[in-house]
Amino acid sequence: MKSILNLRTLISVGKKLIPPESKLFFVLKYDWLWKPRKNTIQHLLNSYSRLNKYVTFMQIGSFDGKTNDPISHYIIRDKWNGILVEPIKTHFYKLPATYKNSKGKLVFENVAISSSQGTKLFYSIDDPDKVLPGWCYQISSFDPNFVKKHERIIPGLSDFMVAEEVVCETIENLLKKHQIQNLQVLHIDTEGYDYEIIKHLDFSTTKPEI
Repeated sequence: MKSILNLRTLISVGKKLIPPESKLFFVLKYDWLWKPRKNTIQHLLNSYSRLNKYVTFMQIGSFDGKTNDPISHYIIRDKWNGILVEPIKTHFYKLPATYKNSKGKLVFENVAISSSQGTKLFYSIDDPDKVLPGWCYQISSFDPNFVKKHERIIPGLSDFMVAEEVVCETIENLLKKHQIQNLQVLHIDTEGYDYEIIKHLDFSTTKPEI
């Protein structure tokens, strides 16, 4: 407990002396101070990333690359190479800034993953006045009812729902486009659509380890 408090104190002091968005702060935090708890997904990812040089990954549903993102600091710290997929333009445009200090080879795709190519309506939350809780901006889906069901938590949420036509691609097409043959980590965060993506993955040719 004492070590946790000391770590929090160091991070708090560090934020005052060194800007949190700076490269130096990132190095101090994730190279020197941060240690994930054992038997957690972060412990697994940290160990895997340390043992494997230049991990190749695909992330589907990247959002802004910061909020509730379990792999972003490994991408930067350990020079991962891969594809970040985000269909909503306002979130997508934030990704290059998030990863400006990354030395890995990254490509950003403003598409939605589907079973076939084409275009579809994609539903999300638009709240320019920022009156909603922050987590609401991550709610998005091909299914408008998925967005609406969150009204049981946030009454009136549907009033903020917007539809945007997005370009759709398949996982296999993106992997071929960017010549990725050995996909090691596949991270999917698509608000309940995860299984629909996984079931169209050709596991005879694509075999992610995580």
